Amino acid sequence: MITNFKIYENKQIDPKAGDYVIMYCSDMGTEKLENFLNNTIGKIFSINIKHKYADVFYDDIPFNLKQYFFKNRISLNLIRIHNYSKSKSELEIILNANKFNI
Repeated sequence: MITNFKIYENKQIDPKAGDYVIMYCSDMGTEKLENFLNNTIGKIFSINIKHKYADVFYDDIPFNLKQYFFKNRISLNLIRIHNYSKSKSELEIILNANKFNI
């Protein structure tokens, strides 16, 4: 079993373009979109600190959700970032742990 522990003393949302993200969305208007965003790893394409939003790129978007994306990107408020990392594998561990309620 692999166990990773990280201690965050002053957790600040300071992601950069190129970082991988897991979003937390609960009020997007459609449950299917929320489930997709909450359970899929995206990559920050660009970020606007002044207006507090990020354009997040996703691969393999289901056909029924394509209408919410432009060129596989969606603009989301930085507050919606649940986890971020330079390493996609770290976020995959988090998603798997959430999937199995660990």
